[in-house]
Amino acid sequence: VVAIQAGKGNITGATQTLARISEKISRANAMAPIAVAYAASGDIPKALQIAEQIPDNYYAYGDAFFRIAAIQAADGDVPGALHTVADKWHLNPYGLIPIVQAQLSAGSIDQAVELAKVTEDQYLKSYLLLAVATQVKDRKRQLDIAATIPVKGVKALAYKDIAESQLTDGDVQGCLSSLIIATEIVPATSNNFARADLRWRIATI
Repeated sequence: VVAIQAGKGNITGATQTLARISEKISRANAMAPIAVAYAASGDIPKALQIAEQIPDNYYAYGDAFFRIAAIQAADGDVPGALHTVADKWHLNPYGLIPIVQAQLSAGSIDQAVELAKVTEDQYLKSYLLLAVATQVKDRKRQLDIAATIPVKGVKALAYKDIAESQLTDGDVQGCLSSLIIATEIVPATSNNFARADLRWRIATI
């Protein structure tokens, strides 16, 4: 009910309904759409204030921040969007994609690549480049960007995603070439579970 009210812009009604919810998980889930509704109305500070009140051990916490960031990016504030998720992106690296998409729509591929330079965190840098590599349409640029990803596991994932796209386009040779690169990179992934997951994903293609 809260989500429906908030989605229609009825923040007052949503807040009144929230006040009737005491169960912790339900309350956390209900707070997220209210935070997003404030962001959609242009009140980013209030949106962030409410999102911060959600316990950080619930899915709704990260979800609220990523949705707020997506709104900021769509409204042209890509730096603000990145700041919103700067210390939360690891909760869902793919939540960075809407931010990158907004930058690609507003500017150039080079400007999207520049987003990776705002951080010294090699994992965040890698996932930003992964998002760019998988969202651009120029195949050569995809491969060039993937080659610059610093974290090996993320780089392998990028080549795997590109291989899937190549296969969809009927480029079997290109697909095999990308899969070979991905396969060669995987052993450099130190985490056993991540390494196994990457090999499984590559094998299924």
